[in-house]
Amino acid sequence: MALTVDPRPDLAEDSALWSLLLNVAHEINPQLAGNLHGFRCSGTRLKRNKRWGLVMEPILPDAGISSSVTGWRDRDDYKAMAQKYLQPYHGELLQLFERFK
Repeated sequence: MALTVDPRPDLAEDSALWSLLLNVAHEINPQLAGNLHGFRCSGTRLKRNKRWGLVMEPILPDAGISSSVTGWRDRDDYKAMAQKYLQPYHGELLQLFERFK
């Protein structure tokens, strides 16, 4: 299997973490990995979290963030896409994030 690299290396702060996450996700469920890839492409960061291991946070547009950095219109846009593309994999996603505790 070819290794997946972060599709947004311009967001260097968590790039290595995204590469690792996408590769582990692909082992669990290739469709989930593809959906996560899309969220990263749209401008989503990973943050370490003591309870969950990892959490995802959208990069939201504001005065300092250009449309080339994020594809999210606002938090509601992000939530709607998460409901559609991540909620069906909720259990697998929690297990995946917990691996990073």
